[in-house]
Amino acid sequence: MKLCEILELASGVWRVALLYFPALQNLIGMFQFWEKQQQRQNKADQLLYEEVQQRRENPDPSCTDILSLLMAARAGN
Repeated sequence: MKLCEILELASGVWRVALLYFPALQNLIGMFQFWEKQQQRQNKADQLLYEEVQQRRENPDPSCTDILSLLMAARAGN
């Protein structure tokens, strides 16, 4: 599964609604929800760390996406 797919699943309207409406939590079962949500979060973390590692090993100064810009940023004095 791609990172964008994982993030879309985790940030869907119903998943976010579960965070704010306890009545919905009872309908779905919070344990199952949080277990799947944690699995998605772990997978997203893994994919992000792999991407950062790959870019550190093979930097491309011509890239202008947000991750490249963040990785190229330096603290200003």
